[in-house]
Amino acid sequence: MSKPDQAARGSSRRRFLKFAALAGGAAAVSHLSSGSGRSAVAAFLRASAPFNRQPVRLLGPQATAGLGRRLAGGLRLYWDQVAGWGGTGLRLAASDAGTAAPEPLKVRQAVEPDELGVVIGVVGSYAAAQLRDVIGQGGTNLVVVDGGANVVRADEDGPHLFYSTVGYWQSNWAMGAWAVEHLGPRALVAASMYESGYDALYAAELGIEAARGQVAARHINFGPSGPRPVSEVMAEIKRARPDFVYAAYSGPEAVAFVRCYAEAGLSGDIPLVGSGFLTDESLLPEMGSAAIGAHSALSWAPTLDTSHNRAFTAAYTDLTGSVPDVFAAVGYDTARWLTEALAAAGASAGRPEVVREALLATRFAGPRGAWGIDPVTRQAQTPLYLRQVQAGPGGLVNQVLSALPPVDLHDPRLAALRQAPRTGWLYAYPNL
Repeated sequence: MSKPDQAARGSSRRRFLKFAALAGGAAAVSHLSSGSGRSAVAAFLRASAPFNRQPVRLLGPQATAGLGRRLAGGLRLYWDQVAGWGGTGLRLAASDAGTAAPEPLKVRQAVEPDELGVVIGVVGSYAAAQLRDVIGQGGTNLVVVDGGANVVRADEDGPHLFYSTVGYWQSNWAMGAWAVEHLGPRALVAASMYESGYDALYAAELGIEAARGQVAARHINFGPSGPRPVSEVMAEIKRARPDFVYAAYSGPEAVAFVRCYAEAGLSGDIPLVGSGFLTDESLLPEMGSAAIGAHSALSWAPTLDTSHNRAFTAAYTDLTGSVPDVFAAVGYDTARWLTEALAAAGASAGRPEVVREALLATRFAGPRGAWGIDPVTRQAQTPLYLRQVQAGPGGLVNQVLSALPPVDLHDPRLAALRQAPRTGWLYAYPNL
């Protein structure tokens, strides 16, 4: 091969094997030890040495540092384990190019010099709508990574936009439907003002209605120090006597709600179910025994008993020194998806349309289970799991009870959410 040909091939590899993690602000490792699916990917990556010297950039303000760090940990884990990139220059660099409303010039300046073929955007779908035209002008594919709290609107869609998310609104829908089928038809929905700004709350109600249940009452509050204290919501619950309470809270407000629920004597009387972040693992020590028995749904839990998840959890802890969460699992899945898709594209990786087809076709089993992309919506699909807070040997855990039926992304009832105006919240869970 001539030197010009070698240079051209190197340029192509450099272009399509660089990934930038754009962080928007206001907002299975076990398979590696086997030969299955590894050889082609590993060989392709070994031949792509230029990437070893390139950074994975985390662009965005410090508000997303926690989420971005855990997501990046998942990305690094896959690349280190598959390609042996540990210690070869893989690093994170910060910038302010990503914001709730990204400035096109800053995004263009951050992306164009490196001729990126795939950009990972840790942004909400609102910001993705603003990024898509800037990034897509050169044929670049944008992979949006976030919690998935909002249903993707028509103006947030496009042939080069892909979504790799936690699947938050889908898990809320599935949780609402399960609660009706197993606990009774009458629901009372309680949520913080913060949570009320996302489609995930309304998806829970759609799930309740899809299972032929009804929302008897809705209560929105700001927390113990806000205009409507949690104690008043407890009084409303006692008066309404629903079959179950669906609670959508996160962070300190989730701790306050769960503890107040138990102190009001409701835990043993009216079942408590809720969003996946209601009983996030990081909150359970503060909740204590008040959280025991609460049900939630999410696309991952540390107790998911599969070889892929056990190996992922152990490897992530070894690499980062901390336990993974669902965002770390999303990062790992995303890195594997992109890597295998680019390997499948092979010599045609310089053609964006071929890369897009490979992204759509890639399937595998990861720490969250079977992973694939819906060909129409270009959204990642993974199993959803029913979880219950239980006392384990090491403390409280979200124990996986079963898989929940998948949510149809093409359900006509979603049309109302897709067409509804967006609320004031631009980015979901910026401080996780």
